[in-house]
Amino acid sequence: MLGCGAGAVELAPLAGRRVRLDKTRSILEKADMMFVSGGDVEEGMLVLEQRGMIAFLRELHGRGKPFFGLSAGSIMLSREWIVWEDPNDDSTSSAFPCMGLAPLLCDTHAEAEGWEELRALLLISPEGTSGYGIPTGAGLCVHPGGALEALGAPVSRFENVDRMVKRRPDIEPVAL
Repeated sequence: MLGCGAGAVELAPLAGRRVRLDKTRSILEKADMMFVSGGDVEEGMLVLEQRGMIAFLRELHGRGKPFFGLSAGSIMLSREWIVWEDPNDDSTSSAFPCMGLAPLLCDTHAEAEGWEELRALLLISPEGTSGYGIPTGAGLCVHPGGALEALGAPVSRFENVDRMVKRRPDIEPVAL
């Protein structure tokens, strides 16, 4: 991040035994923007919930603080994600809530698998729901008001139509 021009980067720890939530909240209050790192979406959301941070982060976002995520961090910024009780049985899938800062469903760097998890999430979502596959090396910017902008490479778009996942035109990056 420093190599991209960030003036200062300060860790605001939320996981581990030595977390001091008062210090973490103070760091986040003062930050110009928030970065949500990758890892495991379900575990990340569980940590945020256990630490009582979801409402606080939503409040910061509501005050105009920009957020960006990497991999699972991007998914955590979206509305929800999918989990299976039995990974070999799609009938055991269900959605769980994420932060909802980006009012959409997305997956990251799963183009080699054909966006399998995103497609499964769309199948259990309401008719007409769209989802976005953010490939490796790309980004998806959600502007205030909900306008979407692909960064670096096209972003795949899918939609739940008649209980089937249909491919829609990609979101193309704007040429600079």
